[in-house]
Amino acid sequence: ASFRWIPVNEQMFVGLQKWNGGYMVYTRLLLPKLLSDCDWVIYCDCDFLWLRDIAELWRERDERYGVISTVDGSSDILNGDAPWFRKNGFPFDLKTYFCAGLTFFNLKMFREKGWQERCLELLQFHPPYNDQSVLNITCLGRVKLVPQVWQRFTERVTPRPDVPEAY
Repeated sequence: ASFRWIPVNEQMFVGLQKWNGGYMVYTRLLLPKLLSDCDWVIYCDCDFLWLRDIAELWRERDERYGVISTVDGSSDILNGDAPWFRKNGFPFDLKTYFCAGLTFFNLKMFREKGWQERCLELLQFHPPYNDQSVLNITCLGRVKLVPQVWQRFTERVTPRPDVPEAY
């Protein structure tokens, strides 16, 4: 594993919707160009707590897929994105809608297919969940879903009374 500090100029995102007060959520869309010497990268949000060896996830690489991730089961997100997808003529399937909080990118495929540019174009339509929405549109049919053990488990560490145990 390696870690890199790569500065990003947020000015390129001015005019897009902010997420939690800023534009940094969009930086994951820049990874194909920022990491031009890499073919694969695992991106994860800072609220992830994994209870497994990340090498297991790394072994899930498969050249047929542009993204490897988990299903996003959040009702808030699904209730926000599903109507927007349908209104704008994009297919929406609860079973394949993935969480961009964990995005294992096939950067080579992204570059070959021009997906970064497509995602940036789609952001101009201000989808409800910003980059996650456009990644789900762009990568449709090229997403490998992995078990939910790779999803964040904050509810398990700090149980919430309003979240069922089966969540």
